[in-house]
Amino acid sequence: MSSDVFKQFTNQDGKFKETLTNDVQGLLSLYEASHLRVRDEEILEEALTFTTTHLESIVSNLSNNSLKVEVTEALKQPIRKTLPRVGARKYISIYENNEAHNHLLLKFAKLDFNVLQKLHQRELNELTRWDANAINSISPYMRPIYQALLDIYSEMEQLLSIECKYRVYYGKHEIKKIVRAYFKEAQWLNDANYIPKYEEHMEISLVIAGYMMGATNCLVGVEEFISKDTFEWLMNEPLIVRAASLISRAMDDIVGHEDEQKRRHVASIIECYMKEYGASKQEAYAKFKKDVTNVWKDINKEFFRPTEVPMFVLERALNFARVIDTLYQEVDGYTNSKGLLKNMANSLLIESVKI
Repeated sequence: MSSDVFKQFTNQDGKFKETLTNDVQGLLSLYEASHLRVRDEEILEEALTFTTTHLESIVSNLSNNSLKVEVTEALKQPIRKTLPRVGARKYISIYENNEAHNHLLLKFAKLDFNVLQKLHQRELNELTRWDANAINSISPYMRPIYQALLDIYSEMEQLLSIECKYRVYYGKHEIKKIVRAYFKEAQWLNDANYIPKYEEHMEISLVIAGYMMGATNCLVGVEEFISKDTFEWLMNEPLIVRAASLISRAMDDIVGHEDEQKRRHVASIIECYMKEYGASKQEAYAKFKKDVTNVWKDINKEFFRPTEVPMFVLERALNFARVIDTLYQEVDGYTNSKGLLKNMANSLLIESVKI
């Protein structure tokens, strides 16, 4: 669908009609829709600016508390960038406080959330049963994780049907690639005076972000039909996976690079960019925030039908990007996991929704 459909909400000068601000729910819907824009969709760029400005100006004065909370949450993180189950948990509470809510629908949503939570709890219980044996050829601190990797790929090969065993090759390929990238980063670190060129660093750091490896390995054991062509497509680092990787790398380094440099750590893309282009820290931040905004548009475009690969494959890359947007808004929520990440894990995996 063309973004021209939004022209019905604009005046002859192309500006959005001020009368739209009288409908807060409609304004919120337009705000959410603007986050599905792709590059060069100027009308949706204007829609984002228009709705954000007006929602921020009216949110504190909203008398409907349920709507006020919904707008506040949307301004923090729109639906497009929200992990589905995190969003579901938040919206259940918002919807429950809406006096006009449908009681049966609300009950079904709560039951659905709790049933899936029980499934995730059983899966986590299985994951904690890895029993790693010693491997003498590598350093002691690395042996447990290495054995765990061997075990999980061996288990995959045993459980997969004959026609699907080829998938393990692609999973191992990506693991090898990320290990080689970590080794290159370690070489940079050991050379105290070496700061790589920005493009050199990006090629390595996009791999280290883990999303190329994750996007492939999360598909190895799924029951859905996936052709070999899809794994080949992933191995060639498609745009959507590189975009999610850039979001991961940029948002991580913006909030975490200063703390990393206080300990022995390789230069981040922030330091590399500043050194190569003579940019200030704030200029580097602005550049990467703009990059993040633009590659979200690339992710959206990859969902245009017909898609190159099945939709559920694309959704996994999208959800990886959503993880970073959730954890790295203002602080490094992954490293400092006792706050946001711990609370999120509790709400998703431990605390059931009261029926």
